[in-house]
Amino acid sequence: MNLSAPHGIINAAAMVCAIQPRDTGKGCFPMRLQSNTSPRSLLPRDFWSKVDKSGDCWVWQGTTSGVTGYGIIYKKRKNWLVHRAVYESTIGPIPKGMTIDHLCRNRLCVNPGHMEVVTPIENVMRGEGPTAQNARKTHCIHGHPFDVENTQVRKEGWRACAVCRERVSRSRSKTRRTVALKGGDAE
Repeated sequence: MNLSAPHGIINAAAMVCAIQPRDTGKGCFPMRLQSNTSPRSLLPRDFWSKVDKSGDCWVWQGTTSGVTGYGIIYKKRKNWLVHRAVYESTIGPIPKGMTIDHLCRNRLCVNPGHMEVVTPIENVMRGEGPTAQNARKTHCIHGHPFDVENTQVRKEGWRACAVCRERVSRSRSKTRRTVALKGGDAE
């Protein structure tokens, strides 16, 4: 099998298909690997025996982190997240400041075709956590639109509805005036 390509780049698509064939009907997924990267350097010898490839996702069956739910392996005197080790071993290095997004949303999937290098912010915004959910909201809880005229960005970074904030402000002012007229304390 010829794994070489022009400009000193190894044809990783052929290499990955040789290591773990994946019949998609269009051949193996396209990838590129730098020539100075050893394709199997991060993966233990028995690695693929711990992967269930019966579905579209290749599910890691080995050790997982109880905290994050990601697969982990111990190699070269440190713990590695399995999906990152597979990506670096099959596709190439992950650029500094970047992270891997599971396009399939399955944390135990080690199929390189389901992974994409993205910024940490992009990864969070693609997810289902509270930050991503709030960012996708187009209206406040009272139905006012989050648009240019009606949205205030607080110093903490979160959005506030200008109509609702004005309503709360007027209500507080009215309460303070009422309490002051009765001679009581506003707090």
